[in-house]
Amino acid sequence: MSNKKNRFNILIVGNVGSGKSTVGNTLLGEEKFPVGRGMSMTTTDHQCHDLYLRDMMIRVIDTPDITVNKSESDQREEVRKWKRSLLKSFYSPFVLVTVRCDVSYTEENFSMYQKIKKYWGCPSLSKALNVAYTFGDCQGHNIHEYVRNPPSELKKLLEKAKNRHLVFTNKDHSSRPVQAEYCFSRMEECCQSCSCCC
Repeated sequence: MSNKKNRFNILIVGNVGSGKSTVGNTLLGEEKFPVGRGMSMTTTDHQCHDLYLRDMMIRVIDTPDITVNKSESDQREEVRKWKRSLLKSFYSPFVLVTVRCDVSYTEENFSMYQKIKKYWGCPSLSKALNVAYTFGDCQGHNIHEYVRNPPSELKKLLEKAKNRHLVFTNKDHSSRPVQAEYCFSRMEECCQSCSCCC
């Protein structure tokens, strides 16, 4: 696995309670990241787990919401920790910004992404940016309508991601392998179309 072209990083970022850890577990195929209930914060520090798939080594990085109980200097240092934890790779990290389908996406949510981008300090964070819709199977919610007509602040994020997005469901665990495989194929396609990481 010494070839940097066989190594990928998936960085999962988002607000507290947006399903980051659940997405990470879906990709890993097992419950590695602790998952909270409701909107309480479970992930307080970033965690990494590696996955070997075909000829690829994939590092999945689950992160805390940097806007919760952290000063600006703490936020900056937290993002630097994420950057240091990346595998040495030829590609920019595949970034998933988790967005819950069953709650409103606000200016405050978008500002968290802007802070992360600022603290990251180089353009690689945006090169393989994707919106990861979570809770796509919530009762009484039409995910297709939400994707077609996103709120104004979410449109800004989608523009940054060049309208790249994926949908993750939370209740139907039997569909998780299919969701993970689709994400990995998107990761390869997206990362290989981008220039190398800074």
